[in-house]
Amino acid sequence: MEVNRSRPSSYKLRMSKDLHQWLKDNAAKNYRTLATEMHMHLEQAMIKQQKEDGNVK
Repeated sequence: MEVNRSRPSSYKLRMSKDLHQWLKDNAAKNYRTLATEMHMHLEQAMIKQQKEDGNVK
């Protein structure tokens, strides 16, 4: 599946302190920025759902 990484959209996101800390910890462990870590998790969730739905692109 090809991922379009051109000109990202900006979006404010509210999350619990626990989730924010977990993302920050994982970002540091994986040498990523917080934004890149969130993007990676969302992309993985999207791919998983597409596979489950049979909509793999």
